Amino acid sequence: MDLSHPHNNFVMQNMSNIMLAKEVFASLLPRDLSQIIDWHTLKLEKDSFITKELKELYTDLLFSCKKKNGEDIQLYFLFEHKAN
Repeated sequence: MDLSHPHNNFVMQNMSNIMLAKEVFASLLPRDLSQIIDWHTLKLEKDSFITKELKELYTDLLFSCKKKNGEDIQLYFLFEHKAN
C-alpha cells in the first residue's frame, strides 16, 4: 500500500466496498434521486479509459447502476482532500 497518500488510500479502499458505497451515495444524493436508483445494480467500474483520440483517462471512483425504470446511469465519486 502506498503510504504517501493515506487519506486517498483510505477513501479508495472503503468506497470500493459496494455495501459502503451504497450507503454513502444513498445518504449524500438528493432524496428524489436516491429513491429512483435500483441500489442492487450498483457496481464499481474500471478506473481508466481510452478516448477516441487515444488519450488515457483515469477516474477516482466510477460506479454504474440502473434507475428503477431500467435506465443506465453512472455515479462518479470525487474525493478532494486538502492537507494543512
